[in-house]
Amino acid sequence: MNQPSWPTCSTGPETGVLLVHHTDKDLPLMEGDVILKIGRRRPADALHAVKILEVYEPDEPVAFQIWRHGRSFLVEFDFNPTPLPDVETAQESR
Repeated sequence: MNQPSWPTCSTGPETGVLLVHHTDKDLPLMEGDVILKIGRRRPADALHAVKILEVYEPDEPVAFQIWRHGRSFLVEFDFNPTPLPDVETAQESR
């Protein structure tokens, strides 16, 4: 019996941090992007990515190597972190 012919596709990166959600409209990253590198560093998980970004000053250029739609490419922009709400305040608003 013949096996069906499945279309070939890229399997994507083996490691990276999936960007699930963000609210910054100015951020040139999209939900669903996989962050492969921040600068020259490879984040192991989301917390590690945050720690890497903590060393950047406001308006300092930062380069993200990302995987999007089956391709790897570089996204560069001036990093301007938005303050995160206090955990207790966020829980009270629920």
